Amino acid sequence: MELQRKLTLLAHQRSGGAVFVALCFAFALTSLTSLTSIAREAAAAPTPVGERKKDFPCKGCLTIVPPGLAAGAEAGVKKAPLLVVLHGDYSTAAADVAPWEKAAAARGIVLFAPLCPKAEGCTGRWWEWAPPVTWFDPHLATLDATIGIDHDRTWLAGWSGGASYIGYRAPDLESRFAAVVFAGGGVGAHTAACPKTCKLPAYFLVGDANPFHGYAKDARAWFDGCGEEVVWDLLPKKNHAGERAALEAAGKTGELLDWLGARQLQCAIAVPDAGAGADAGAGAGAGAGAGAGAGAGTDAGPGADAALTEAGPSAVAPGRCGCTTSESAQGSPFSSLLSLATIASLARTRSRRRYFFKASRL
Repeated sequence: MELQRKLTLLAHQRSGGAVFVALCFAFALTSLTSLTSIAREAAAAPTPVGERKKDFPCKGCLTIVPPGLAAGAEAGVKKAPLLVVLHGDYSTAAADVAPWEKAAAARGIVLFAPLCPKAEGCTGRWWEWAPPVTWFDPHLATLDATIGIDHDRTWLAGWSGGASYIGYRAPDLESRFAAVVFAGGGVGAHTAACPKTCKLPAYFLVGDANPFHGYAKDARAWFDGCGEEVVWDLLPKKNHAGERAALEAAGKTGELLDWLGARQLQCAIAVPDAGAGADAGAGAGAGAGAGAGAGAGTDAGPGADAALTEAGPSAVAPGRCGCTTSESAQGSPFSSLLSLATIASLARTRSRRRYFFKASRL
């Protein structure tokens, strides 16, 4: 009887110990699960991309300032690098700057995504509207005044139709942007003339299954012909959707930003900053771009690149007077005759005035 009592007591003791061990194990498992859940939530939480300035510095535009940059930059303490991102056909600034946001925030790069302005005649396609590059000057000047922008580290990237604009205006971009990125688009330059002052390196992220891939090769041809640095990141058997997937792939925009970051403005002579360009070059630039801005093309739908045609007389670089004249009038026999006629008219006017004064005195 005594032995049975002792065995029962021992069984209870062992049972209690097992329960205690089980409780400890359950507590540890719950704690581990909670910690894992917290870690997952932290990993899934969006990385801070900084301050988003909507409708700044223009209507429909978006500017994203990296975390911790705004206060010092606005005080003029530090100039920040800037990437201008042009959206694709009929897209929005926010949609096509999105792939760049996290990588730019991690590198302290300001993003400026302008919206092609309907109020100024754009129908939603940068390459079709094709404004002169001076269009960017007042906006870059505003960014510099409010945030503080490093002109030597200002770059330009475009998706689809935005990339086609870059290709078309490439000969005019040299003093404003240190390097350019083509993503899923491109078109040949509006002139074969090469930059005379600054270098313009280019990175192409393009798929050979895009039905408009030939236009991207036309864009590259201008850079090759001018001896510019070119990175040809070809995506075999990738169409337009494949090009977008490649751009949005983990780490790709970071890789592109690192490539851009290694390239600062390289010019043979000093180039005025964007603010000076906005004041001194706005009139001349607008005149020079008037003909090209009327370019027309065909489009197979959103995101497609199309051929462009030049409209109106081509412009000649302004002379010392700061004006712009067309080739059709400059140096023509008609202009010479017109000048002689003007001189003769002035001479007759002065002669008549002298005769009038003499007659009055009599």
